[in-house]
Amino acid sequence: MRTTLPAARFVQLVRRVAGVGLLACLSFGVLVALPGEAAPGSTATTTAPSCGSTVFRKPDGTRWRCTFADYFSGTSLDTRKWTVMTSAASGFGKRQDCFMSSKSNVLVTKGLLWLTSRRAAPFTCGRGSRAFTARATSGMVSTMGKFAQDYGRFEFRASFPYTTQEGLQSSLWLWPQGATGAMWPVTGEIDVAEWYSSWPDRVIPRLHYATAFLLPRAATNNRCLVPNVRAFHTYLLEWTPSSITISYDGRTCLRNTSWRTLGSAPFDKPYFLAMMQALGVGKNPPTSRTPMPASTMIDYVRIWS
Repeated sequence: MRTTLPAARFVQLVRRVAGVGLLACLSFGVLVALPGEAAPGSTATTTAPSCGSTVFRKPDGTRWRCTFADYFSGTSLDTRKWTVMTSAASGFGKRQDCFMSSKSNVLVTKGLLWLTSRRAAPFTCGRGSRAFTARATSGMVSTMGKFAQDYGRFEFRASFPYTTQEGLQSSLWLWPQGATGAMWPVTGEIDVAEWYSSWPDRVIPRLHYATAFLLPRAATNNRCLVPNVRAFHTYLLEWTPSSITISYDGRTCLRNTSWRTLGSAPFDKPYFLAMMQALGVGKNPPTSRTPMPASTMIDYVRIWS
């Protein structure tokens, strides 16, 4: 299975420093509906999604309504919901790893989505001026062009690889529909859960917006200790017009109600989802001791509005 997108639709996110060190990830470019795909803001499935029988309520007491769910119960990735992101199609920029559309990097089996980074003999990744020499392959999927939503309850149940050696990064995050990255962080970004092997005992949430530097404690929390990140934990974003709350296993890790009052309102538009297992960058660089293969495993993704 190979899914490609028109080249140069993406840009590499600027590296940033926050709290204990460099937090870095990739960002996406213009979101468009591709031929045969659903329009942005909708799902391509024809049956109503099921988020389980538990009723969850918004702060105003009304019920959250299920809009998206994937339990990865089949034998292949549901491409009506997900796109496999590749370095060759995206122009992500030069890294030590290359994002591939291969079952070695993106695999659905035994009720789980496996995203895996693996060592490889040096090879050319990318095309033309964007080509570079990679020494590993990695896996990433997104709902770009297939599902996007503004506000809601976004729940991931996931397992991250654990090691005390630097060089690995796992990320569950949201990127605004239609943003090119040129105006980042003004356009916004919601990192629900990012794990870095340089700081292996914690998972870090972060909100990116223009005025985040004024109240940095409202934008991130690098002290969210998570026992045994290799075990499955529930990472949850609850996003309303007036607040963003991120919790891990029911424990609030970050709450922000100030992003709009400070004059920046990037969190009032549809965002799509992305999940990845990759090698680290910046202050979390891969070394010869970085253990691979390394996998992030996703049990399910459920979304309500």
